[in-house]
Amino acid sequence: MSNIFHRVFALAVMAEILKLRIFSDEAGKMNRSVQDVLNNPFKSASVREPAPLRMPSSVVVCRTKQCAPAKLSMSREYIYNSLLHLLDNNNRKKALVCQADAGTHACTETFVSLPITVGITPAYMYIDSVKITDVSIAKGNRSLNLILNYNVTYNGQTPDCKPAKSLLYVKNVNNIVALRGALFMRTLQDEVQQRGFKVAHIKTDSIKIPDATPEIIAYCMDFAKKYGYTFEHEATYERMCLVNNAVYIAKYMAADQCEALYGYIPGDCKDEGGEWTATGTQFQVPYVFKTLFSKEKIEFTDLCETKTVSKGAIYLDKNEDLPEGEHNYIFVGRVGQFCPIMPGKGGALLLREAGLTDTGERKYASVTGAKDYRWLESEAVYQLQMQEDIDKRYFNREVDEAVEEISKYGDFNWFVGDDGVAPWTAPDLPWSDAQEEAARNFDVR
Repeated sequence: MSNIFHRVFALAVMAEILKLRIFSDEAGKMNRSVQDVLNNPFKSASVREPAPLRMPSSVVVCRTKQCAPAKLSMSREYIYNSLLHLLDNNNRKKALVCQADAGTHACTETFVSLPITVGITPAYMYIDSVKITDVSIAKGNRSLNLILNYNVTYNGQTPDCKPAKSLLYVKNVNNIVALRGALFMRTLQDEVQQRGFKVAHIKTDSIKIPDATPEIIAYCMDFAKKYGYTFEHEATYERMCLVNNAVYIAKYMAADQCEALYGYIPGDCKDEGGEWTATGTQFQVPYVFKTLFSKEKIEFTDLCETKTVSKGAIYLDKNEDLPEGEHNYIFVGRVGQFCPIMPGKGGALLLREAGLTDTGERKYASVTGAKDYRWLESEAVYQLQMQEDIDKRYFNREVDEAVEEISKYGDFNWFVGDDGVAPWTAPDLPWSDAQEEAARNFDVR
């Protein structure tokens, strides 16, 4: 189970544990909850009641290698969607529950324990796991209905408990949390620029600073702490081409270079130093990434494209050998994986439903990105051993577009080369100010 939202989920689990009716009342019925027992362990006796158990007042959430109070780091919508994704992906699975150190978040015990009283006998209740039995979205898409089955023991006994019905929701009247995060990052950007540095790229949780010094990095870390955030020096890039806020390609600085520069090695540079990383679809396409940057071997799966439609269905029109105007539509569905096929090799047009004509006949249009090529389902290509018939022009076009995009900012051959000589030191090579700014970026999250 993912630990992205472990503190949020643990709090929800604890809240539901307190509601479990596993203790007998005066009539002998299992009608007293854990909270009832904690608040009044001797209901029939004339003794002083202990103070009610107090739940934590704040929740710390860890994501992208940073931890911060939930109310300071993310919006209501983000928490809700993330919890839905987390719980739904682990539906009908068992989640382990443990007692953890508040600072390190490391488990100190393989269970959580609560002091209880069974009749007049003091005891401890132990819970080491919970099975997520069902997850569903409540009406209005603002809360989650959960059925949780806890593994409970006390005094060596396992009571027969019914699964707990739970309602999980996130309280927050608006998106003030996200606005606060955006304001923080904009303030940080201004502070960095006032100290003579450029900011090449900034998001709600990260900032990239070209030619960052250890001093400016330390300043960013200390600045974040003042506002309740924790930054981590995630990576330093030797080279970076920033196309827009969502698309860039970069090469990690080698680990030994980082060590010499900072006295330590940033997280991603430890394992990926000297390697390339891509953000955004254009450079992440496996064929493009391997051909231009990583130089890895092209596999069959790299020559497959997944196509989807939001409405209607996808069809293959195998009309290549048919007379003009005739069609052979083969139903695929809303999603499929395909390979482009060279002309004359039995490929089909890749089409989608596009409504009806005035006479009530079904209309078709090309699937996005599939026009001017013929296609076959990848499984068929593999089974029929038609790998040599795959039309590489489709993928080479994407390679050419990536090269053209990077060339807008500087010399492509230098950017992907290993000579280590910066173009701005050689007047005979073209280079732009934009590319210079993107060189050797510091990335902190």
